[in-house]
Amino acid sequence: MKFNIGDRVRFLSTSGGGVVSKILSPSMVNVTIDDGFEIPTSSADLVKIEAVEGAASRFFEEDRRKINQPLKPGVKPVSPQKPANRKETPVSSVPLPVVANEQEPVVADDRILPLAAGYRRAANPPGVYLAFIPQDQRWLITGNVDVMLVNFTDHDVLYSWFIRTLKGGWRGVDYGSVPPLAMVHIESVQRDRMSLWGDGIVQLMIHPDKPREIYNPVNVEYKVPSVKLLHEDTFRDYHFVEGRSFVYELVRLDSMSTVHKAGEPVEKYSAPAEPEPIKAKQAEAESYITRHRTTTREAIVDLHIESMVEDHKELDPTEMLSLQLSYFAKCLESAIADNYYKVTFIHGIGAGVLRNAIRERLKEYPQVYFQPAPANKFGTGAIDVMITHQKEL
Repeated sequence: MKFNIGDRVRFLSTSGGGVVSKILSPSMVNVTIDDGFEIPTSSADLVKIEAVEGAASRFFEEDRRKINQPLKPGVKPVSPQKPANRKETPVSSVPLPVVANEQEPVVADDRILPLAAGYRRAANPPGVYLAFIPQDQRWLITGNVDVMLVNFTDHDVLYSWFIRTLKGGWRGVDYGSVPPLAMVHIESVQRDRMSLWGDGIVQLMIHPDKPREIYNPVNVEYKVPSVKLLHEDTFRDYHFVEGRSFVYELVRLDSMSTVHKAGEPVEKYSAPAEPEPIKAKQAEAESYITRHRTTTREAIVDLHIESMVEDHKELDPTEMLSLQLSYFAKCLESAIADNYYKVTFIHGIGAGVLRNAIRERLKEYPQVYFQPAPANKFGTGAIDVMITHQKEL
C-alpha cells in the first residue's frame, strides 16, 4: 500500500498508530506516534485509516514542509511581529530591500531515487523507462511490486500517468517531474492487482536547462501482459536499476521529434501534426559481460572503484568492497551464461583485500579455475578466471 505524508495509520502487529511523517523508501516510512516519537516502520505493518484528502493536499503538504524547513546559513529569519508605536507607511513608498544570500528552501521528494551506481555502464540508449521491481528479490514472483518511472537522460522529465479502468475509461494516478539520471516511485502494487497497471498511457515532456533542441511532448501507450510477471525469467538485470526488474522502454531520446534546433531559424519550424501515441516495448536486458568483451569468448573487467562509480570518494571501504564484489559476481555469472571461457579481473595491488575476497568467492563456482594474469600485461594486480562448460567436462 502506498502512503503519503500526513496519512493517519494503525499498526498491524501491535496496538496504536500515528501519522506518516516521512517516506524512507518504497517499503519503509516514519510514523510519528502520539508521544511525539518517530518510528521507522515497514509499510506492510501499516493500514491506512485516514488519508490525506485530494490531489491539492500535496501542494499544502509541500507548503507546510517549506515553512518548517530550517533556514540555510546566511538566511536571516524575518519576524512577522510589528514593532510597537511604529507608524504605518504605505507599501508603495517603501523601497524593496536587497537580502544577500537569501535562498529558497529546497524540499526533497522522498519518492525520488538515484539510478543504480553502475548506470554509466548501461548499453540501453538514453530515454525514459518504466520499471516493475519486485520488493522480494529472492522470490521474484511473490510479494509487492514497485512501479518506477526511470529518467535515463541528462534532462528533467515532466510526466502525467494514466491507467485504464475496468470500465474502459482512464484514471490519473500520478504526475510530477523527475530530475536527470533518477527515478520516481509511482506505487507499490500488490501482485494480484498488477493487471490494473498493465495498460496505461504516460505523457512525457523533456525539459533541458540549456537546450540545443526543444523536444515535442509525447504520449506513450504501454501494455504489459500480466502473465509475464508470473515467470522469474521475465525479471532481468539492468545497469541503471538495483535488483532484477521488468523494464519497458517508453521512449528513446534520439527518437523524439523536435520543435527547434539551435542555430536554425525559428520560422523554419511549423506546428507539428497531432502526434500518434508511441507504443512502448520491453527494454533489451544487457549482459554484464558484453561491454567488457575483448575477443571471442574472452573479456577484461576493471574492478577499480573509480572505473565503476563517479562519486566513489563518498563511499567508505566496506561500501566500495561490496560494490566491487557485486559487480564481479554479476560479470562472472554473465560470462558463464554466455559461454565465455576466460575473464581477466583487474583488482589492483593495494593491501590485497579485494583480491583475497575474489579468490574466496571463486570457490563457490565449481566450473571455474583461476591463476595470476600475465605479469607483463597486468603486473600483479589481475587474475585470470578460466570457465569450463558442461560439454568440456
